[in-house]
Amino acid sequence: PETHDPFALLEKAVTAPMSTGPHRLQMAMFWIDQAGLHNHPSTIVAHHHTLSLLELCLMLRPTVESQHQLIAQLPLELPATAFAFAVQAGQFAHAVELLEQSRGFLWGRLARFRHPLHAIKDVDVDLANELEATGKELERLLLAGDAPNAPSVTLGVLQPFASHRITSDLQIQRLHRASQRWEKAVNRVRQLDGFNAFLQTVPFPELQKAAVDGPIIIVSTCGDRTDALIVCFDRPSVHIPVRGVKWDDINRLSTKLAKNLDSIIQSDNTQPSTGRKGKRRKEEVAIENVLKKLWSLIVEPIANALENLGISRQSRVWWYPVSVFCKLPLHAAGPYLDEKLNFCDLYISSYTTSFARSLKSRAAALEQSMSKDHPSMLIVGVPGEPDGDYFLENVESEIDGISRCWHSVTSSPLQTLVGENAASESIRRILPQ
Repeated sequence: PETHDPFALLEKAVTAPMSTGPHRLQMAMFWIDQAGLHNHPSTIVAHHHTLSLLELCLMLRPTVESQHQLIAQLPLELPATAFAFAVQAGQFAHAVELLEQSRGFLWGRLARFRHPLHAIKDVDVDLANELEATGKELERLLLAGDAPNAPSVTLGVLQPFASHRITSDLQIQRLHRASQRWEKAVNRVRQLDGFNAFLQTVPFPELQKAAVDGPIIIVSTCGDRTDALIVCFDRPSVHIPVRGVKWDDINRLSTKLAKNLDSIIQSDNTQPSTGRKGKRRKEEVAIENVLKKLWSLIVEPIANALENLGISRQSRVWWYPVSVFCKLPLHAAGPYLDEKLNFCDLYISSYTTSFARSLKSRAAALEQSMSKDHPSMLIVGVPGEPDGDYFLENVESEIDGISRCWHSVTSSPLQTLVGENAASESIRRILPQ
């Protein structure tokens, strides 16, 4: 039956087979804006469509540079808003899926500088080439690319559907055949090892496995809302609402921290740290105040929740910061009082950029442990100069301590690069070994 629900019509536009990927992505972003503005329950569905279409559009872009151009047109808060809407609806599994899909592959694209089809080419070159060719053919047919004045589609301007009319029965037949080839190629990719979620959202039970080595603590802020979500391997996720804390509050803490750290670095040019004794500098006091505030607003409720979950002290936890939280040392937060414990006294902290990254790291570690090859270690230390911009006094003693621990349990090789020897060229030469 015909519907006049504007959000149902938006979903039809987003899933229209006769529209290009970029145009559908435009409509999906418009759907997110309108659904959020009217607090409509379809907001989560709109985010799912947006992220799937974004991944498709990125894959069909020929170069990393063109991918970055597309990413640059997206709102920076997309991962945080997707997470916030799902958490607000009480759909914690969806919240993790959306966050992982958005922040995970966006971070991956920016970090790897690698075209997404390359990973498929590593496994099946012919299939990757077929997928790429079919995708380009679909875009050409949908844009009526044979016409010299075929319109281009950008995220900035909504193009009318008339721009994408299929002008002949023959073209419809070609489009239908290309669509069938595309679906078959995508399904074949999903049969490859490690690609079962290709162009799909990875389900939460699969992501949850990343927490086997310790709970993953997601902290995110967006607009007037701040949330923490503790994802555990063997129990339901725990939501910690942070009431009354806005994005602006967290951004002010981040700005204050960065300002005082910069001030310390600049002043060390004329007053090296080895020459300072006694009274603490005002910048150090200001940084401690930031860590105290971070503790009272965000980290203390998380520490209490971990204790209530029965997470043993001095066990490992993983921070997954989102948005402006990426600029804050969550692990260093604490009351900084003699009779009180800081977070680093309670738990051993690590950071992760995505659940997928944690899963891959664990798989690599398991593969290494089962390999006949002996493990090896490279230690890189850059202490700086005593009269330079910075100087870390204990680098060499820490390297000695790590070396002693290593040699006490294994005879496998250990290499160290310290100071001037720790050049990037040297590190790149040794890492493949």
